[in-house]
Amino acid sequence: MGGTIKLVSNEGDLFELDVEVAKKSEVIREMLENCDDTGEDVPLPTISSDQLKKVVEWLEQHRGDLDRLEGVEKDYNSDNIPEWDKKFFDLSQVELFDLILAANYLDIKAMLDLLAKSVANLMKGKTAEEIRETFNIECDLTEEEIEKIQNENEWEMIADN
Repeated sequence: MGGTIKLVSNEGDLFELDVEVAKKSEVIREMLENCDDTGEDVPLPTISSDQLKKVVEWLEQHRGDLDRLEGVEKDYNSDNIPEWDKKFFDLSQVELFDLILAANYLDIKAMLDLLAKSVANLMKGKTAEEIRETFNIECDLTEEEIEKIQNENEWEMIADN
């Protein structure tokens, strides 16, 4: 199946994309395989225009290399993010997490892996307190629990110095 497909954001904006590129989304691939090809637009009710624009741009940029990545052993090193992707994912936290939700909803594994590495890099080298501040996470531990954890992991703190 060649040609193009039109994806519709939850705001009603249309994004045209090569069918083969769109199939990098497991959700779209399965939908195309299981439904009649009526040429209808594909509504994506949980994805905003801004998110969909970024997803389409990312898919277009990685048009040729996604096939190459399939079957390759996963690289979990968060330092290994291509330069283009580092710049592309240099977003506010809200935009980054919205993009993660979109990539997850569309089941675009390669994009999700790079987004996860980007978030990991935001945490790299930070203390638990700094991570809580960065991501606006409330600490639900009591002072006693924090002290107990610090005492249990005292050797790590000594090793870091």
